Amino acid sequence: MKITFIILTAGLFCSTLAKAQDTTPQHPVRSIHYQFIDKDSVKLALNEDFELIEDSCASIFRYARLDTAFGKFSGHIRDVNKADPNVVRTEGTYDKDGNKEGLFVSHFANGQLESKGSFVKNKFDGKWELYYDNGKPRMNFEAHGHDVQLTDYWDPTGKKIVDNGSGKYRFNVDQIYWEGHLMDGRPVGSWYAYRSGKDEPPIMTEMYKLGEFQVGRSPSGKEYKDSARMELVSLDLLPFTRAEALRTSAIPCGVIASNIVHPQYKDGMDIYNNLLSEEVAQALKTTDLKPFKNNSFSVNGIVDDKGKLANLEAVDSFDPAITRSLITALKRMPALEPVMVNGRRVKVKVQVNFIFNGGFCRFNYAFSTAGN
Repeated sequence: MKITFIILTAGLFCSTLAKAQDTTPQHPVRSIHYQFIDKDSVKLALNEDFELIEDSCASIFRYARLDTAFGKFSGHIRDVNKADPNVVRTEGTYDKDGNKEGLFVSHFANGQLESKGSFVKNKFDGKWELYYDNGKPRMNFEAHGHDVQLTDYWDPTGKKIVDNGSGKYRFNVDQIYWEGHLMDGRPVGSWYAYRSGKDEPPIMTEMYKLGEFQVGRSPSGKEYKDSARMELVSLDLLPFTRAEALRTSAIPCGVIASNIVHPQYKDGMDIYNNLLSEEVAQALKTTDLKPFKNNSFSVNGIVDDKGKLANLEAVDSFDPAITRSLITALKRMPALEPVMVNGRRVKVKVQVNFIFNGGFCRFNYAFSTAGN
């Protein structure tokens, strides 16, 4: 039996996605594979978050050329609804290096247009249009290299918030959100980042003058002037880009997240999450994260008999110094209470995934219990 619990954190701050219950789900061993159609052409089974999942639970099939050695798409890709293959979810082209190139068009599961625009070497280029799943407009922006102008934005009720490049704009980045004013489609004045759902001071601040970044202050209080950490328009707006990570879904096919058992902390998992966020922030406080673009690695280990994270080993590390600091931070975490299944203690594995991009470190972690 294998039981999995996943907690997501972002920007060094975390939120629980599942609640512990007393029931123990039964489910088969994961069976996720690439279905090869030709030499390098594959059919991938994806869920609505564009994560790999068992074929029987897929809602999207992706047809593409995939370099499995480097995990990169190339050539034309096409995503279709499993239930109705006539609904094309995504269509576009990757170059030989795995960069998005040219026109990309995506649709919601109901067939409504979701996004339309072009890329040049994986960067937004020219005019883009984004929509809500009811067909109402969401956002218009125009990009040329690093210069992005957000011209129009509507909230989900249809109210226009940004008109012709002017207005107060707020956008989410996982569990934080940025807020500030736009003029001529570019940020001006002070912009603040807050933890979502928390009534507390901003965790980051950036100053802009006529759309040009001036100075910022990081969560650790350190001032920076090299470049902005905030991305006014990011690839996170486009769900289909998540497929590029070839990430397996955290929740297996047929398992309900609310029924998953997980380790406990004596003061509650919210406190444990906050402690972990603080340890990671402390480990990285003197590290300049800006140079890292979509770099990631994992740390695998166990929860030992005393409840401590142990036997920690890095997988696909890209920076030895960062890896050492983060593993040391994980070892400093307080002990968890044991996981009990049917009245007996079970071994617990842990995996922590760190993702670095745009001056931020995001991370998620998962516990899994394995029994005979």
